[in-house]
Amino acid sequence: MNLADVCNDPLEAEPFVVQRSQGGAWDNSGWADKYQTLNYYGQITIDTPKTVDNDPSATRIHATITINCELPLYVTRGSGTGSPATCDLVMWHSELYEVIETHDYSSRGFWQAKATRMAGN
Repeated sequence: MNLADVCNDPLEAEPFVVQRSQGGAWDNSGWADKYQTLNYYGQITIDTPKTVDNDPSATRIHATITINCELPLYVTRGSGTGSPATCDLVMWHSELYEVIETHDYSSRGFWQAKATRMAGN
């Protein structure tokens, strides 16, 4: 069953912006990441406290969202992955969220991600 149409339902889906790490370099202030800006479209929902309590890190995370869309989102990848990079950043309702967990349901037409609001937002 392909659920891409559900993710793109115009009554539920909306555009959002993803900033994707393209590597970086060390400068005088530390590591400076380079980002590519991507336009995405999908469903974003605010997680309920019960959902947040079941987070894999076993800690309560505030302001966590779930994203369902046709394109993948990425968590931080280490040097053993072939293309190390920091996690994707999602801009939604003028708030910046970092992707902390992803699920590949591409065989069903979509990807799912959880993201938490970054400190200072």
